[in-house]
Amino acid sequence: MLLKGMTVFVTGANGFVGSFLVERLLKEGAHVKCLVRKTGNLRWLKALKVEYHYGDVTDINSLEGAFKGVDYVFHAAALKHSSRKSEYLRVNLQGTENLLKIVEKEAVELKKFIFLSSMAVMGYSIREKPLCESDECRPLTFYGESKLRAEKAVLEYKNKFPVTILRPPAVYGPKDEDIYAMFKAVKAGFRPVFGLGEKYISLIYVSDLVEAMLLSALEPKADGKAFIVSEDRCYTWKEIQDTLASILGVKAFTIKIPGAVLFTAAFFAEMFSKTTGVDLLLTTQKVKELTGDWVCDVSLAKKELGFSPYYSMEKGMIETVKWYKENKWL
Repeated sequence: MLLKGMTVFVTGANGFVGSFLVERLLKEGAHVKCLVRKTGNLRWLKALKVEYHYGDVTDINSLEGAFKGVDYVFHAAALKHSSRKSEYLRVNLQGTENLLKIVEKEAVELKKFIFLSSMAVMGYSIREKPLCESDECRPLTFYGESKLRAEKAVLEYKNKFPVTILRPPAVYGPKDEDIYAMFKAVKAGFRPVFGLGEKYISLIYVSDLVEAMLLSALEPKADGKAFIVSEDRCYTWKEIQDTLASILGVKAFTIKIPGAVLFTAAFFAEMFSKTTGVDLLLTTQKVKELTGDWVCDVSLAKKELGFSPYYSMEKGMIETVKWYKENKWL
């Protein structure tokens, strides 16, 4: 890689994907600056030799002075769980707009701005026709809408400095706390199936996503474009959970949860959230994501980025289970 000696700024650095990215950048010899909040949990960064900039993308004043001399910006910070559209827009859209304004002002030698988006901007796939970059974006959720609007904001700057957008599907791996819930369920002997019929999904292991992020930063042909990055095959939830049960050495019994039941539970969870101010993982927005197919085509990333996913689902699950066990999560 050509990042040795470069100054790289990472938002969302203390999160799941961000911390893996930071580790990789340090291995490549980059000087890494991390945007973190003063109240943020820095458990994944404490052992790493990085420079902290305390601030928040939603507070443009807190970003002042952070980007002088920066060569690359990886914007991985995002709000993923909320029942309020206004919160998604405040963090994912307005936060991105704030970042772009400061970067334009201060990072006068910027080589690339890489925005980590999501397949959520595209909406459900048709099982026989995986989603590709030329398909119309039809987000189903507030999260997907906020990320799509943020993508458009990023592309408005493409004539001011190079930008690239990445759209991963479900990301999994060590440290993840979202798909981790499925690991716990299978270990307990339960295999949840959401909605009616088989659901198909594309996945990407976190290290493969980080590789794609670095490739997109260094490839001039990626400038001004969005790329879907994923393992190059899809799976049913049954395949994923069968594989997981085998790795864990357990027998798991299928529990079918109708979409109506999920939506009802999510509705009451949102009522609780609005009353208490506590955001929960289960929302009607999340249920929409769980009850459809999310299958994508990674041909463009392979062709133009040279992206080639290393981890199969089974290999990635083995690594993830190993980490969860070593860290006593399972």
